[in-house]
Amino acid sequence: MTRERAPQNASTIPRRSALIFGGVLLILFIAGSVADYSLANALYTPDNAFGTVLAAYGEAPALLALVAAGTLAVTARPPVHMVLRWLLIIGGAGLIIVGTLALIIRPEEYWALPAIVRTLIALALSAAAIWATARFSAGATWQAMCTLAAALFVVVALEMVLVQGVKIFWERPRMRMLAETGAEFSPWWSPGYEDRDALTAQGVESSEFKSFPSGHSANAATLMMLTGFALLREDFRRYTTRLFWIGAAWAFLVALSRLSIGAHFLTDTAAGLTFTFVVVLFVSVLAVKVLDAELLDRLPRGGPRPAPAPRHGRATH
Repeated sequence: MTRERAPQNASTIPRRSALIFGGVLLILFIAGSVADYSLANALYTPDNAFGTVLAAYGEAPALLALVAAGTLAVTARPPVHMVLRWLLIIGGAGLIIVGTLALIIRPEEYWALPAIVRTLIALALSAAAIWATARFSAGATWQAMCTLAAALFVVVALEMVLVQGVKIFWERPRMRMLAETGAEFSPWWSPGYEDRDALTAQGVESSEFKSFPSGHSANAATLMMLTGFALLREDFRRYTTRLFWIGAAWAFLVALSRLSIGAHFLTDTAAGLTFTFVVVLFVSVLAVKVLDAELLDRLPRGGPRPAPAPRHGRATH
């Protein structure tokens, strides 16, 4: 059975949408560079419900992407060597478990919900992601399913590593800490903070110096990988623009919520969105190239060995 080939596109991200989104990010970053503190101060309303709810669940797309990647890995059933197949199943199940557990645990830091409520919400979200992924991948080739699974995992892993690495190095203080202590504002282009040691000695938590870039905004922006489902089915390609902007809208909403509770400045959220946007673009292009080059078809195959060809030697009597 031959694999149906999709039209040759460089990426699952629509080019025009990518250019518009990139332009908006540039405008936001410039605006923040000019008026970061004044904008954050004007929007600062601590303990508001909007900010609290999205602090708890705004980054859920990154965790649900792990659940979706695990679902694809478990259900792909590629005709490869049994060892590779079991590694795929075990790894996929692990991603589903990790994503679901994180959905239970992470909100506790931001919203004082009873454990049973958080657990039920997490299970509902995870179950919905599993159902939707299985539903929309029905009929897709195993190559496309494995490629999308890898793409989702790589996007989440890369953006998290990049964002956390920059946070640790930059040490930018959060808006809420400045408002509470009267500490001096630090622009985004100035990594490090001279008063950090003195403030932590006074009881300020070290997490208050991880403002740049915004991790919530970066994790929320992984929802733009909804366009990756175009790798599975050709009819999804007509929806990629809509799917991209659904993800972008959620990311902007979460970014606004982070400003409202004083967790970040505008440049922090713009940087977080930019990090994930660049990663999504890179991985989307790479995923299309992997499918186009049929790299997965070169994996060791499983199943019975073919029968040896008959020998054409001298007949025996």
